[in-house]
Formats: sequence, structure tokens, C-alpha cells
Amino acid sequence: MTRFLNDLQEFLEPIENPRHLLYRESKWLWLIKRKDYHAVPEELGRKKEYAELFLRKWTESMGPAKLIYSRTPEGRKTLVQARMRAMSAVFVERAERLSVWK
Repeated sequence: MTRFLNDLQEFLEPIENPRHLLYRESKWLWLIKRKDYHAVPEELGRKKEYAELFLRKWTESMGPAKLIYSRTPEGRKTLVQARMRAMSAVFVERAERLSVWK
């Protein structure tokens, strides 16, 4: 359970330095094109096969996306763009997770 919560937190928080990025485009009312970047959690991004499985499951439930490996020059550019696009996330408080026995 802790591993899942850590991965979910990593996916939702601002992008830092993931091995893989998930990139998706969506259109709204044919006017606005939105580009979203998400960090593939470290546990799933360690192996390419796991990251591709994550992409496949994402595509099945959320729609088309693209997997980007950030350890290449092109991937690094995309990672910088993703961080810049998420600059507003810097001002949002980080999620706090508590493990408490009740």
C-alpha cells in the first residue's frame, strides 16, 4: 500500500527528474489545445517494459498518450519544457501523506 501511495504522490506532484514522462494532448471545443506532462513513477519507470505497460493501461482508460525517455538530448528538452509548463505547480503546496494506525 505504501508503494502505491508513494507512486501516486510522485505522479501528482510537480515534475522533478523522472526517467520517463507521459505526454498527452487534448483539445477543448476545437479551440484550445492543452498539453499535459506527467512523471512516470520511479517504480514503474525503472524498466522500459514497466513504463510501456503503464502507458498501455493509461491509453486504455484515459486516452492516447506518448512515452518520452528523458535521458536523451531530446528527452531532456522535453523534461525542461514539462517543468516550465508546470511552473505554477511550484506555488502549490506539496501533498502530505500520513501513515497512521487507528
